[in-house]
Amino acid sequence: MYSTRKVVGMLAGPERGTAFWATNIGNEYGQVLMSVITAAEGHGLASMAEGIMTRYRQAGVDIPPVLYVDRDCCGTSSVQNLCYCWQDINIRLDIWHFMRRISGVCSTDSHPLYGLLMNHLSRCIFKWDNGDLELLNTAKRQELGQKLMHPQTDADLEKFISKNELALHCRRTTRGSNETTTTDLIYNMLKRYQDAKDSLGVPLLRSTIMQSVWEKQKHHIACIQDPPCVQLYIQTGALKKGDTTLPTYRCARGSTSLESFHLHLARFIPGTLANEILFQAYLVEGLSRWNQNRGDNAVSVAKDEPHCYSQQLRHEVNRLSADVLGKNLLPSYSTPRKYTGELIGLDYLLSHTGKALQYASFIEKSEETEIPDLPDDTELVTENTDDLTSEALAAATLLEEENRPVSLEETRPILPILSEKVYQALANESVQSDPIVCPVTSEQMKRPSPVRRMQPSTANKESVQSDPIVCPATSEQMKRHAPVLRMQPSKAYIES
Repeated sequence: MYSTRKVVGMLAGPERGTAFWATNIGNEYGQVLMSVITAAEGHGLASMAEGIMTRYRQAGVDIPPVLYVDRDCCGTSSVQNLCYCWQDINIRLDIWHFMRRISGVCSTDSHPLYGLLMNHLSRCIFKWDNGDLELLNTAKRQELGQKLMHPQTDADLEKFISKNELALHCRRTTRGSNETTTTDLIYNMLKRYQDAKDSLGVPLLRSTIMQSVWEKQKHHIACIQDPPCVQLYIQTGALKKGDTTLPTYRCARGSTSLESFHLHLARFIPGTLANEILFQAYLVEGLSRWNQNRGDNAVSVAKDEPHCYSQQLRHEVNRLSADVLGKNLLPSYSTPRKYTGELIGLDYLLSHTGKALQYASFIEKSEETEIPDLPDDTELVTENTDDLTSEALAAATLLEEENRPVSLEETRPILPILSEKVYQALANESVQSDPIVCPVTSEQMKRPSPVRRMQPSTANKESVQSDPIVCPATSEQMKRHAPVLRMQPSKAYIES
């Protein structure tokens, strides 16, 4: 049983200020038995615990031998009061949370020696099974021998064994009931790292609080020990390395599976915020898919079996295939039991305040469709009222009219086109400004006009201030007769 705050921050609406924790309970297969939203950590969980115990009793399943928690593990705790029907259950502190408490004496988790400290702390708590280690070493030697690699010593062989292979093929246990050994190992390890520093002189441990933290946490050494005669490993299959077959195990110790579930829990909800109804729907759908995946991993499922997350569809497929074919197409599917009345997610939180999620009103609002009104000048096709594409065609016509390019007649020309009268008025003006191009009348275009040659500028003459690019002509000059310079065709053009 473990609580998290990663997902409640994505809740929007009036209940956002009351939901602060999400408490989840998982089983040894990694499935989530219950997930509820509460206003405080560890508060108001009596109804949830009662529903879990009732479900175990109705299913005829033995009570779990051990319950891992992240708090309230010692003495007469609130967790023991919740599980009052399970008197023989062992309540243990999750070892990962214990190691996180010890690591609180470190100055920072980005210190170069932080990983080495946590590795040595894990070795002080756990020990590997000797039989599993010998079998793995034998299989690894055979596998390397097939590749013409022959390690000489066990130390050389360990370099070829990865951490994933150790966790998959080897079981490990705590140091046992002798708590003094674990206590001494952890304390001596902390004393050894007390003066450790990195290359910049930054110490690894904060010596001012190390002793006080250790005095508080050493009392939980008994809470992290494995309970006697409890099988914490489940064999999930076998792999062959070399000529040796190695079993594969899955560990049920601690809340590792719930930590993985909490990582995915915030991803069940798309986006950043969701209202109460959508938050509840995403949460329940995510729980269903998570449990189905964990259940398929726990049992042997045929590779050719169809995969589907819809429980109703799977149930109907099995029912119809049993009637028609006389067999189930989905043999891994198990029929769900009768609903026990337990509340999940936000329903659990609102039950303590006398409220309930308004599913009916939300469905009614979602089913209401609002069709936007079209402009009055849009003609709808009403001949065939059964044609569903008429409204779409009308909307497309309206959009085409709005985005239609404007014709050239409606646009204003970039260069104005002057009439004949305008040209005459410009020609009769006595004084003109410096025009870029002088307008010419039709009469002037008929008679030849002299060609004005550019004269070089003289810097010594005071009358000339600059070299003009184009010399403006007056109206009198335009009336004079000037020879027109005609261009003669070239000899090459005539011969061609």
